[in-house]
Amino acid sequence: MEPVRYYDLGRISYETAYTLQKTLVTLLYQQKVHQCLLLLEHDPIYTIGKAGKGSPPEGTPHIYVDRGGDITYHGPGQLVGYPILRLQSKKISSYIYKLENSLIALLKKYHISGSIKEGFPGVWVGTEKISSIGIRVTNNITYHGFALNVNTCMEAFKKIRPCNMDVTMTSMEILTGKNISMDDIKMDYCQVFAQCFQVPVTPGDVSLLLKVVE
Repeated sequence: MEPVRYYDLGRISYETAYTLQKTLVTLLYQQKVHQCLLLLEHDPIYTIGKAGKGSPPEGTPHIYVDRGGDITYHGPGQLVGYPILRLQSKKISSYIYKLENSLIALLKKYHISGSIKEGFPGVWVGTEKISSIGIRVTNNITYHGFALNVNTCMEAFKKIRPCNMDVTMTSMEILTGKNISMDDIKMDYCQVFAQCFQVPVTPGDVSLLLKVVE
């Protein structure tokens, strides 16, 4: 079973992570790197996917990207995960299902009951959405991924229709009444990811990764 290397990239710009993902997809296809799991936070930005009909608030940082889905917000306090993986099945929906269930397993560790809504990728708590998912697959390798609201500023979501839906977004901080350590949640997510995807996850050297993609 091919291992997955986990990299904690801290807080970086969306553009930097986007370029990094594309480079890693190419290198993985060429078998020059291991499968990767990138965990990070982004500087505040709105992103609009290929199905995007929503518009970013005027004057705000935004970018149009090649993932599925519509408009969403990224910012500090949000756990963003980008798995760069070779898909074991041509059925992309089964990958998304595993991704959703890994997040549900993570939330369960914090006594939050997450759920899936058929036809609406992401994770929900009751009628509110706590995590968005948007991916792209090229050469049977997946990139982009998920955004989970941990200690996220929720005001930014009120300026858009998240995923082009009339939905209220929520966060782990709102639901637990606690500010949650991003370091802890990254470690917890690595554990549930390994369990849900049934792959060994080992820490990687970020400085070495950046040298490889230069």
